Formats: sequence, structure tokens, C-alpha cells
Amino acid sequence: MGGVQKTSDFLDRSTWLLAGLLLILILLSNISLGTDSGSSDSRLLQENALEQPIPEVIPETIPEVPQDNSQE
Repeated sequence: MGGVQKTSDFLDRSTWLLAGLLLILILLSNISLGTDSGSSDSRLLQENALEQPIPEVIPETIPEVPQDNSQE
């Protein structure tokens, strides 16, 4: 029916069409999402950093762990 040549042309054209469409969609999504202050961190990371502060002081003593000597 179509032959090998027409199948090859169809695949070539559809590949270029899909590649162009993908490029346009990537550019449109990049423009529409935009950044608000130029920071690369997400809001979720910033919120978690505020909720769980890192302790500044390390305890000087380590609690003693009782040893069980009943297996002698």
C-alpha cells in the first residue's frame, strides 16, 4: 500500500514534529512556572529548616550504659 519509502517519510516527519512540540512545551512550562526571588531552594526545604533548628551545643558527657554480667 504505502511502501517502505512513505513509511520512512512518515516516521521522519512525525519524529521532527514531536521533537519540536516537546521543545515548545518545555519552553512554555519554564516561562509559566517562573521563579519569584531567584532562589533555587524550595519552600518546603525552607519551612523544614525553620521548624527543626540544629542544636549548637554537644553534650560533654555520655550517659553510662549498665552492663549485664549475668552470662558469665
